Amino acid sequence: MESNKNFAIILSFLLIVGLFVVASADIYGSFDHDHDDHDDHAAEDHDDHDDHDDHAAEDHDDHDDHAAGHHGDHGSEAHDDHDDHAAGIPVTGASGESNASGGSTVPTNVALYAIVSAILVGGVAFAGLIWFPFEDIFGRYLPRIVSFAIGTLIGGSFLHLLPHLLETQGSFTVNSAMLIIFGFVTMFILENLIGHTHTHPADRLDAAKEKGAKEEEPIKASAFLISVGDGVHNLLDGLIIGSVYMVSIPSGIAITIATIMHEIPLELADYGILINSGLSKVQALMVNAATGLATVTGVIVSLFLINYVPGLQAILFAIGIGNFVYIAAACLLPDLLREERFKSNLYNLASMLLGVLLMLLLILAEQATH
Repeated sequence: MESNKNFAIILSFLLIVGLFVVASADIYGSFDHDHDDHDDHAAEDHDDHDDHDDHAAEDHDDHDDHAAGHHGDHGSEAHDDHDDHAAGIPVTGASGESNASGGSTVPTNVALYAIVSAILVGGVAFAGLIWFPFEDIFGRYLPRIVSFAIGTLIGGSFLHLLPHLLETQGSFTVNSAMLIIFGFVTMFILENLIGHTHTHPADRLDAAKEKGAKEEEPIKASAFLISVGDGVHNLLDGLIIGSVYMVSIPSGIAITIATIMHEIPLELADYGILINSGLSKVQALMVNAATGLATVTGVIVSLFLINYVPGLQAILFAIGIGNFVYIAAACLLPDLLREERFKSNLYNLASMLLGVLLMLLLILAEQATH
């Protein structure tokens, strides 16, 4: 069992590294329509350059010195613009300062927002302390919480992460698509190959409740596998939260809300799995709390590296989209699809749309402040 556990972890991380290399390799170029637009733009620039040369030739005799000076300034600006484009589009941070790679410091308010958000996300690990004493009351609203979480994940992906991805890259490239797919597949690896299973939170909670009445059993290897997978997942959440806050505080708040909402049912499910694996309730809460610290670590690492690793923001945004879509579609949605009552499905739909609406309001608030 120990050898199988180690093999699963090693194989999973080797697959993740290999897939990342394939997804991030700069060998795919742009989509065809982007290439055509670039050719048309280049042709227009060439025509404008010819017109500029003709105009410069006509005015050469009367404005020789002025034309030379103007040409020098224009050439310097064009050269700078070309260099900026070649290096990638700089990302304007929440403070309005450029956060492109170059070693600029992280604004204090951005760091404060990001770290506090990470602590709040990590605190969800203690949801079991509040949930289980009032399980009969909260249990009725679990489908609404799951539905709301799905809405925030979908809204956060397409109203916040995707626009910022396009902003940082200038266009949607093949690499962007590959990294989104990588984020989706990585979550599948963490969920299935490592054994970090989030599906059907309600079933896991029922299992935990039944386990409480049974005799103490030896701790299974699945408890360790779940902890490893959960730690990696929380680290990725922290990296994404930190990178988004560097671009926009409202979007950072939106992604934090989406993360907290999907972590509530998932952490409760983890709690159920850990209990079913032989841990006591106190041990399960402590394990969840320890893996929750990975979120804070991810935020700190992200804030530090974002200015020194070119393209890191775009990579994290793309992976975040794939990550969020997978959690919404594969981890949370199956619980709702099992509901057969029409009225309950209407409530679930309303909760889901409410989550999307919250993400929309945050993006509108961000636009209003600019």
